[in-house]
Order: sequence, then C-alpha cells, then structure tokens
Amino acid sequence: MEWRSSACTKVSACDASASSPRRSSAGRWLLYLLLLSVASSSSLLLVWSSAPLSPFRSPLNGSELTQTGKLSALPMGDTVERNLRCIGWRATLDCTPFGPRDPLRDQPCGRTVGDSGAGYCEVEDADTGEHFRVMRRHCTSLFHAVRLRCDDALAFVDFRVKARKAVAKALAPGFALPNVVDGGGKTPRDGVVIVVYPRLVASAYALIRTLRETGSKLPIQLWYCPQELYSFPGPLTPLQHLADSDPELSFHKIDDTRAMGFGAKVYSIYHSTLDRVLFLDADNFPVRDPTSLFNSAEFERTGAVFWPDYWHPKHSIFNIHEKSMLWELLDMPYADMFEQESGQLLIDRRRHAAPMKLAFFYMFHRPNFFQKLQVAHGDKDLFRFA
Repeated sequence: MEWRSSACTKVSACDASASSPRRSSAGRWLLYLLLLSVASSSSLLLVWSSAPLSPFRSPLNGSELTQTGKLSALPMGDTVERNLRCIGWRATLDCTPFGPRDPLRDQPCGRTVGDSGAGYCEVEDADTGEHFRVMRRHCTSLFHAVRLRCDDALAFVDFRVKARKAVAKALAPGFALPNVVDGGGKTPRDGVVIVVYPRLVASAYALIRTLRETGSKLPIQLWYCPQELYSFPGPLTPLQHLADSDPELSFHKIDDTRAMGFGAKVYSIYHSTLDRVLFLDADNFPVRDPTSLFNSAEFERTGAVFWPDYWHPKHSIFNIHEKSMLWELLDMPYADMFEQESGQLLIDRRRHAAPMKLAFFYMFHRPNFFQKLQVAHGDKDLFRFA
C-alpha cells in the first residue's frame, strides 16, 4: 500500500516536471512575438511622425516641385512664344490653386473639368523643361456652369502673348488708327457714333431727335451691319428721312461679319472718320447738349472719359472680382474699381491708338476667352481693360 501510494505521488510529480519544459518554451515564443510587435509599431510610428502632414501641400510661395522640377506661374508681361505642351489638370484643396494637391480629382488635358473645384492646368515648355501653372482657378474664379479643358491652356497663354504684341505694334512710330490723319495741329473733328440694328431703329430715331433738340450740332455717324438688316424690309428708312434734312447725319456700313452684335461698337469706334468720338448706345438719351464734354478738363487731360456701372468687385453679377480668372487672362494685376457702363464712351482716337488696338484684339481674337470662360460680358468693360 505504501508503495502504491508512493508510486502515485511519483507519477504526479513526473507529470508536473514533464509539462514544465513545454510552458517555458511557449513563454519564450510569446515574449518574442511581443517584442517583435513592439519593434514594428515603433518603426511605423517613427516613419509616420517624420512624414509631412500632407504629402501634396504646396509651399506658400506658389511654387512646388514636380517630378521634373519647379512649377510656377508664367511671368507677368511675358512676350516669349513658348513651345508648350499640356500635362493635365491638377486639382487642389482649400478653394485655391495654391492649396494642397488633390490627385484623385486630376484630369487629362482633353477631359472637361466640370465642377467648381480649385486647381490649375500644368503645362511644360518643351524647349526649356520648365513647368507652369496656367488657368489658375479658385472655387469662385468662374461661374459654376463654365466648363474648361486644359487643352485650351496653350491658346490661353498665346492670347496673352499676342495681346502684348498688338500693343507693341500700335506703339511703334508711324502707327495710326484707320482714318486718322496727322493734320499738324488742325482742329479735331468731333462727333457722335451710334450703332443701329432693326430692334433699335425707333430708339435711334428718338435719340437723334433728342440730340438736335438739345441744340447739339455735332456730326452723327450711324453704323450698321447689312447682315442684320436683310430680313427687315426698309429698316433704315425712318433714319434716312432724318438724313434728308440733316447734312451732319451719315450712314456707315460694317463690312466685317465678325462685328455683328457686341463687336459693332468696337469696330465703329476703331474705324470712325471722326478724331474724337462720343459713342452712345441707341437707347441712351442725353438730357443736355453733350458737346461740352469734348472741352472738359478731364477729357483734355486724359483723352478718354468713361462712366462707372453699378457693379463692383464685392457685388457683381458678372463675376468680376479679385479671384476671377479674368486677371490672369489679361496678364495684369487685379483692379479694385467699379465696372464700366459702356453705353457712353468719350475717346480721342488720335491719342489712344494702342488701347483701341488692344480693345479691337480683345473683341475679335479667336478663340474668344472672354466669352468662352464668361469672364466679361460682351463689349462691357473691354475699353477700361484695354
């Protein structure tokens, strides 16, 4: 009995001693895995803490590094004709083209960018390898309905260069607008220019009568596009009756088919035979003789007088404000001023050949980015921009 009891005790002791090595081995493996887990977590923590908060954030100076080098805006006033190629639309955050990058919303050059998010078109100068940020868009730079494609970025840049060259050509010695003759101090020929189309014949008739009733003896030029009159029988007959008794009332045909609609105003002032022009919309009626405007101190000092509209950058139905894409297109700094009421314009064509040349370029260059991007309305504001 003692043996059996002793034997049972020994068996229990042996079982315990046999399981001890297994528990020791398992403990070592658990400790190893724990240490490995801690080391891995520490490595990940170090990598995360050493990384920037956003890998796509642009530096504050508006430049960033791409795979090929520095990305910046085109220099203002640049007249270099660059050999550009489109890289694509680069979306950004924070409603600014200089914000953190948002690569998931990038688009290829041929794809329409339809939302109102911020970003820019990246283009490369194939000759120098430089990369530029073009058509920079804040969330409010364009109307929400406007669509753009970065394929247009090359023509966008070309517009700026050609505009500068148009001004340089007009500033060269010997350049003059059509029908301007240097008379060596001769008295300038002053007068009124009015554009007429069928819907405004009655209004133009009333305007001419009003001008004469104020006592004005200024010559009046009526400009018209034949293409706009074909579907109306005898559209100018009432005005021709006025001309029968008014030798200072004359008719002038617009031969350029591009000058229909808004283009007629710019075309008529540019080609007028008058030296100093008071342009009046056909529905714009003076309440007194406007002849005195030609002798005003402001006009004699500057050679051009414009009138402000109701709209200004903080309240504009035409989306002309500090963040508009308009200023990049014009290649000029933002101008904080009222918009222009172009229903009346007073311009000395002899003194302002270069601005008139630029206004003509703005209106008739194709593609017309003012219209395409809806950054300006018709001829409104083009004269002050020029």
